[in-house]
Amino acid sequence: MSRRQFYWLQYTVVLLAIFLILLASTGSDGLFAFALQPTKLGFYPQMVVTMLVAAGPDLLLMALGAYQLKQTNYSFARLVRYIITIIGGITLFSLIYYVYGLATTQQLHHFNSATFFSELVQGPFSTYDTLYGIIAFFVTLPILRVVAKHADAMTIKYLVIVELIFVGVFPVVGYLFGLSSIYINLPVALQGGAFFPLMGYWLVHTDFVRKITREQLLIAWILSLVCYTIMIAVTLYQSVLEGDFGVIAMQNFTQTFQAIPCLTFFITIETFILNRPLSTKHRLRPTNFLRLSYGVLLITGVVLAPLKVILMDLTPYLGPFIGSLIWVLTTILISYLVAMVLSHIAGITKLFPSIFMDFTEAHNNEIKDSMD
Repeated sequence: MSRRQFYWLQYTVVLLAIFLILLASTGSDGLFAFALQPTKLGFYPQMVVTMLVAAGPDLLLMALGAYQLKQTNYSFARLVRYIITIIGGITLFSLIYYVYGLATTQQLHHFNSATFFSELVQGPFSTYDTLYGIIAFFVTLPILRVVAKHADAMTIKYLVIVELIFVGVFPVVGYLFGLSSIYINLPVALQGGAFFPLMGYWLVHTDFVRKITREQLLIAWILSLVCYTIMIAVTLYQSVLEGDFGVIAMQNFTQTFQAIPCLTFFITIETFILNRPLSTKHRLRPTNFLRLSYGVLLITGVVLAPLKVILMDLTPYLGPFIGSLIWVLTTILISYLVAMVLSHIAGITKLFPSIFMDFTEAHNNEIKDSMD
């Protein structure tokens, strides 16, 4: 795969991932509004969408792993600076979100820094749970690079199978047999912040995708449909059992068999790009979306809530689902424009590290990457 092809692969996957992440964050007034009216005709199609959006964070980590795990090892000092920078950005924009929430509820006089930091440590604000996963990725980056570069084909297959058993089969079977949860301390490689980056790396830097046939890709899509069917069935079973379709918004089972659909999405996009010649007319601009994508993720966490007025205005005419789509797309566009402006401010731009391929790298000569 050439660098330009890899750039467009990342661009496509990251943009799709951000869109899905934000769509999943629209809440009961947006994407999940259908759960309040289970008798409506659009209930089941929108139920499928709730499974699809859960792939957002995983696809983002796959794109991240495909790039970062191939890079030369960072020095300890540089890696620490990277992690501190990411934490600093999350803290700053979480503070903005926190203050905005207090201001809109006229509780600004109750602001307490100790309370803010306590809540920040306990869990992410807004849409920042994905960014916490990015922190976890960089913390384990040196270990993941060793695993990525020395694993053979059998190890990769084994990891996928074990992921499906421990993350998919056990939780579902346990719930169906009356267990609220099964307490298993998963190995590092099975955690979302490790498994999906490793898969992204292997799919790009091995010849697996080039060898895959149309029939095999079709089988992958059929398996993905089976996975979604299982997740939907278990979610509906929980809703009926508890007598509350609102639990759909909790997405308790959307990650159980998400590995197969995510791998299928990624492989399909990569196959399309590999089979499509890129014209030299595809010029990359210095202020491109991929370079600023981490900054866009930070800004969307702040911008999404104020722009909810779009959803409220459109819902009576277009319904909550279409309204959510327009709300999310508008949020991404505005966040990108804000990121472009902030990227020219020296102090702020340091909070927007380029964690994906920089546009200048895509102009280098084509390279072939293979796993020993």
